[in-house]
Amino acid sequence: MHSPRKKTNQKENLIIQDLTPELLSDIAIISGYDLNLTRGLPDGTVPDVLRRDSFCGRIFLGEAKDTESPGSLHTRKRLLNYLGWFRLISSHRKGSLFVLCFGDIENINRWKSTLSELALYSGMKNYKINSDYIDHENFLIILKPTQ
Repeated sequence: MHSPRKKTNQKENLIIQDLTPELLSDIAIISGYDLNLTRGLPDGTVPDVLRRDSFCGRIFLGEAKDTESPGSLHTRKRLLNYLGWFRLISSHRKGSLFVLCFGDIENINRWKSTLSELALYSGMKNYKINSDYIDHENFLIILKPTQ
C-alpha cells in the first residue's frame, strides 16, 4: 500500500508528491479489479486509474483531484467525457465504480454535486453517489450505477 501524500518544505516552497493515483489503484486491486487497462478509453484519454475485474467484467474508473477544483471548466469537461464512456462501458457490468479522490474535506459537497450534475449530463439515469474517507487527508466520492 502506498502512503497517501508526502509533504516536504524546501526553501519555503511546499512540495507535494501526489500518490493519490497509486492509492486509488490499490483500492481497486483490493476490491477485485485485477486488470489494468493501460490503453485508456476508446477515445484515447487515460484516467488516473482504469481497471477491470477479469471475473465479471465490472469497471473501476478513478480520478485524483488534489490540484483541481470542482468549479474548473477544464476539470468538468474531462470528467464529463470520462462519465460518458463510463456510462457506456458499465451499462451491463453490475458493480462498476467511478471514484474521485481528493484532499480537501471542505470540497466534499461541491465534488458530490459536480459529479451528480455531470452524471446527469452524461445520460446516466440510475446511480448512487456516496462519500467516504481513507484518512484525514484522503476523501472519496463514489458513483455506482444502480441498474
